[in-house]
Amino acid sequence: PSMLKKSGSPDLSTWLEWALLLIGLGMISIPEAFQLYTLIGLACLLGAFVLRVARDGGRLYHTRMEIPGLVFLASAALATWIAYDRGMAFLQFERLVAGGVLFYVVAGRKISAGESSSAHRKGVELRWIGIGILALASGLAVYWPLHQDYSAALDKFFLITNLLKWIQGHLPVFPGPNFQSNVVAGTLILAAPIGLGLVADAKRRGAAIATFIEVGGTAIVFIGLLLTSSRGAWMGLAAAVGLASIILVQRRWLFSQVKRGAFWVIVVLGGLAIIEGLLLSGRADGLVGQLPDPTGTLQSRITVWSDGADLIGDYVYTGSGLMTAPRVYSIYELLIGVPYQNNLNNLFLEIWLEQGIFGEIALLSILGVVASWAWKALSGVQKPSSSTQSILGWAGLVGVLAITVHGLVEVVFYGQRTVPLVGLILGFAYLAHPSSEAMVSERSGHHRRNMGIGMTVTVVCLVLLGLFYRPLISAFYANLGAIEQTRLELSIYDPDNFQNDTLDQVRERLSLGSVQDALHKSLDWNPRNRVALLRLGEIALSREDVSGAQATLQAAWDTGYRDSRTRLLYGDLLVMRGQVQRAASVQQGVAWAVERMAGQAWYRYWVNNDYPRARDAWQTVLLLDPSNKDAGYWVDQAVQQLKAGNP
Repeated sequence: PSMLKKSGSPDLSTWLEWALLLIGLGMISIPEAFQLYTLIGLACLLGAFVLRVARDGGRLYHTRMEIPGLVFLASAALATWIAYDRGMAFLQFERLVAGGVLFYVVAGRKISAGESSSAHRKGVELRWIGIGILALASGLAVYWPLHQDYSAALDKFFLITNLLKWIQGHLPVFPGPNFQSNVVAGTLILAAPIGLGLVADAKRRGAAIATFIEVGGTAIVFIGLLLTSSRGAWMGLAAAVGLASIILVQRRWLFSQVKRGAFWVIVVLGGLAIIEGLLLSGRADGLVGQLPDPTGTLQSRITVWSDGADLIGDYVYTGSGLMTAPRVYSIYELLIGVPYQNNLNNLFLEIWLEQGIFGEIALLSILGVVASWAWKALSGVQKPSSSTQSILGWAGLVGVLAITVHGLVEVVFYGQRTVPLVGLILGFAYLAHPSSEAMVSERSGHHRRNMGIGMTVTVVCLVLLGLFYRPLISAFYANLGAIEQTRLELSIYDPDNFQNDTLDQVRERLSLGSVQDALHKSLDWNPRNRVALLRLGEIALSREDVSGAQATLQAAWDTGYRDSRTRLLYGDLLVMRGQVQRAASVQQGVAWAVERMAGQAWYRYWVNNDYPRARDAWQTVLLLDPSNKDAGYWVDQAVQQLKAGNP
């Protein structure tokens, strides 16, 4: 490729790389479901990656992102294989791979210490990549408010909603695909720091026209971010501004390594103390509830997080599979037959649920690597050799912080078309990491230290395995049973037409012997394994196997489990046994208890002419909700059927 270079300008391989990138991104980003041509898009992306490596002399930049990135993709590959819808899962996997490729698109343009021949060209390329992100985001900021329908919008923020309605009433409506407001906000909050960085760089270069254009684009991005009404994105932006202020304090007054380390220890411990104080005092719910939110969704996030953490225990090692969270959460945690939540409202929980513990460890390691880049940059070991690189590197770090904080309360990029953008912002963050000959000489020391850490972690894991090997092996078999059950049931069950083929009917028809064998093996290793007990009991209830359900659900109850899933299933067992009063007492106060029991009264009992249990189920509904007139009516109908001599 070096033979194709022209002085100071991109060579032919660079143009080919960008052509392959744009074609590949278009092919995997446009479709809503897997299509065969997305494989061509993946091949184009990998081809662009190979060109990048070849142009760098066959070497890959050592960013420390390689191992956690590969582990993350490996866990995603496993999650693709075990997913009940492999087509949708593979499309998500392709987009994750695209994010990795885009990371090296930016990271490969980092200007190393002493490099001069291509420094100017790389700086220009970085600038144009940033301009592309800003153009995409500003276009989205204009498109989104002119496309959405706000006629029936709930007033999260009255003034913003009215402004959006006014805009749509006075400006033309754009046709095109729909984008959820939080997804739009996530994209805009990623682009906002890049826009500010471009403005700072243009002012440094004295480029008046570029400054004017980039100020306008950045302003559009911030206005669009305001119009999305995304509190999570605003919180991410506020966190970025707050941390930037703290960094300025450190950079201005604290120069020695000891003072700098002590300062950041105090900052981190202070932040953790505030969070812990809110949680222990019970004021976290009140603080969240004080935000304007007539839908109640923000108030319920803590419950969703708790439920999501509980469900992770079913798939702790392998995950439930890519793109499975909405159905898995509703069917196996809330125990309702239709999807209720699009996600768990927390990126870290979502990834652990779908990709298992190795995906979660990889995610945390990736953030740890970014934190190490930031620490090196804050330490001031060496100034980057390009001002453009320095400015955009800091913008990348701010962007990573903003989307991470946003990810604590929303799942924005993961599972969306926009997930490759995360690779770009990580690449920009890498630019802030200083490179020098001194750092190269320190590499052997870092290697020895990393080996020591690795050996320590290995020893700790072996000790834990020796102490808790039975529960861990039990959890592994429960995980296998949960995966197999999910794959078999959800590959057939259609929640959009549940009235035609209910989940109970699917379970009656399916051969779940392999699932039950794995769950029983789990109980052989640990008779108290909650996941195995509940899933065996759930299968037995669907098949109206009272004795089987009694054996497992009673064991779970006697063990002391009192979580919502145990209470719902144990209450179902009590209804099946005719113990209405106790069933209502067990399920009292549990979310979805009334709706679930009413649904079971109809779909599990009434349509199967089991009128005694239908009566008991509706009586339970009445005890849970005395004002439920429908339940009272159907109790009377069931009683009439029984009086008429129907069994």
